[in-house]
Amino acid sequence: MLRSIHKHKPQFALRVLSIILICVSLSAMAQTHQISSNGVYRSNIKLKHSRLYWEYLKFVNDSIVISVSTTGNIKEIKDWFHQGHDGVSVGKYSIVADSIFFYTTYATSSVLYRGKIIKNRLNLLWENPRLQRAGRTIYYFKKGILQ
Repeated sequence: MLRSIHKHKPQFALRVLSIILICVSLSAMAQTHQISSNGVYRSNIKLKHSRLYWEYLKFVNDSIVISVSTTGNIKEIKDWFHQGHDGVSVGKYSIVADSIFFYTTYATSSVLYRGKIIKNRLNLLWENPRLQRAGRTIYYFKKGILQ
């Protein structure tokens, strides 16, 4: 088992480095689509291990994004879903035309995201190389919430 984990570390490091380099280089290009920061992006409700939960994204400023997966609804997370809270993942994002690229990190795990901005939603592919998981999630914008 340990051999397997160590074997994947270089691949993970290369993926994270690639995403960071893409974000840095893309931030220099003109941004034509906008992300809304006067609310949150929320996934549809999901089910895992008999528990219902949502995934939330909030774009804090020109390059910072925070994320969390929680069983709490919007009203329940209002007081603690902000940059600096211990349970929130933090990362950086870049936009080119209608595409968005970002990563978020919590403790020792990072999630890499890429996808399209479509009006009031984000259609994202995500990957967590450490946990060897990947998927697709659509996030819908909820204006005026958690400002």
